This record gives sequence, C-alpha cells and structure tokens, in this order.
Amino acid sequence: MPVLPDVEVFRKYLDSTAMNQSIEKAELLAKNTLDDLSPAGVA
Repeated sequence: MPVLPDVEVFRKYLDSTAMNQSIEKAELLAKNTLDDLSPAGVA
C-alpha cells in the first residue's frame, strides 16, 4: 500500500524533531474521543 506523500512528510518531520520527547499537554476537541479508554489504558 503506498504511503500518502503529505503523511510521509509529516512523519519525517516528527521523526527529526519529536523523537524521545514527552507529551506535556493534549487537547481533546470531541468529548467522546476517549469513551472506550480507561485511565490504565493510557499509562
């Protein structure tokens, strides 16, 4: 399956700038995004 060019560019950017970095903050735009996920599931 071919990789979408824009996705591949973004992946390469993240590989070069965000590898081994911690996520300090995230914003959920839809309240039901994590409905099926328990707190233990994100640890």
